[in-house]
Amino acid sequence: MELGSTDLIAIIGYKAIAAVATAFFILNIIIGYLFGPKSQGKSLEEVLKDFYGGKVP
Repeated sequence: MELGSTDLIAIIGYKAIAAVATAFFILNIIIGYLFGPKSQGKSLEEVLKDFYGGKVP
């Protein structure tokens, strides 16, 4: 028996899929905020220098 995407959605349900997608989205925001680079207020040149270790390609 082969499951298509429609069958899988019918088994799991739209609410469960939406809940998982929302959880991943919120987790992505939290991880990005906590572990993302602190580049607010810097120019693009400053961010590139920090990223490439002082050398801008």
